[in-house]
Amino acid sequence: MGAGAVFKRDRLTGQIAVGVVGAVVIAAVVYGVGAASAKYDLADVGAWLSARTKGLVVHVNGLAGKVDGKAPLPAGARGNRIKVVQDGTTILIVDQETGVVSRLDPAQMKIAGSAGLGAGIQVLAQDGRAYTVDSVNGGVQQLDAITLQPAGEPARLDPVLGQAGIGARGDLWVPVAVHGRLAGFRDGRLREPVDVGEPGHDLALTIAAGTPVVVDSTAATATVVEPSGTRLTISLPSSVREAGRGGVLAPAVADGAIVPMLVPGTGSLVTLDTGTGRYTSTRLQMPRHRYRAPQVLGTKVYIPDETAGALIVYDTAAKRFEKPVTVGRPKSPLEVFVKDGLLWANDPDGPGAVVIDRGGETKAVDKYREEVAGGERRRIPLPGTGDAPPLPGAPPRPGRD
Repeated sequence: MGAGAVFKRDRLTGQIAVGVVGAVVIAAVVYGVGAASAKYDLADVGAWLSARTKGLVVHVNGLAGKVDGKAPLPAGARGNRIKVVQDGTTILIVDQETGVVSRLDPAQMKIAGSAGLGAGIQVLAQDGRAYTVDSVNGGVQQLDAITLQPAGEPARLDPVLGQAGIGARGDLWVPVAVHGRLAGFRDGRLREPVDVGEPGHDLALTIAAGTPVVVDSTAATATVVEPSGTRLTISLPSSVREAGRGGVLAPAVADGAIVPMLVPGTGSLVTLDTGTGRYTSTRLQMPRHRYRAPQVLGTKVYIPDETAGALIVYDTAAKRFEKPVTVGRPKSPLEVFVKDGLLWANDPDGPGAVVIDRGGETKAVDKYREEVAGGERRRIPLPGTGDAPPLPGAPPRPGRD
């Protein structure tokens, strides 16, 4: 066989190989991404939001303010109250009615595993670590964030336990109100508890820039617990004592050193700088609506008003209100948090959500937008079978002339 014949055969083989690749690409475009190994490319600056009435969680590109991916909820969770716990590639969907926790694989846009942990359990995740806190029974446990199985030994604290948080070093921190203490937990071991208030007082924990800060509403004090174990106790304005049972409304996590707190029923807004120990206090004229914990971004405090389905905006630098930001329908639950330097507000029962940057620029989000990654997918037909596009230059299939 001559060199020319070999060259021609190799060229023909190469043309067929290129044709196969081209056909697969064409099929992927025509039929949608359907290969089992398909991976989705989501925005780095983004967040997963609940759209439970549609049976979905959606991923929103924070810079564009648009949905760029969606994934179905587990069948048993559709329509239930859910919470999305997200940190990096750890995405956990907590069914707050059944206690089932499911891990979402963001690369495949599908549920990768589930575990029944019990209704009412707090679930937290950060830097690859995950924890559960049983507020009623007092149990704390570290989880494997991938398998959702226990990792290490559990521990027990005296209930009822408050909202927990994870510090910058990965320790779990839990307010134990019955003793007026903050308990630390890591790798199956309890740390020496820190006194942060009087026994039986109302305690609220905020992780501010990675540091635990506990507000004792009964005594009107705040205690900053440094990583070294040292404490800074700050006296707050007497209006904090007016919060009554349950204490002030404060965020579970603050992006920076500023912790905002709202005194229910009074309109008193206190912003504490945990770095300097200084605070400002303002009495706001607000209607008697149902509010959630305020969030702060830049110089502005955002107070979720579930009665109005909006965010009340107060500029602490200018000392004035700004126009409220509509999120969803009136009397809708609101999920509001700060992530990636952006404030996210979501109506889980409707299509509405907003993303706000540090300058106050607001982008409205339509969570029900249809044509995004993660929708219904069909298997990609292989070249030469079914309805796949034919290879370039291939002879017609029998019966298709």
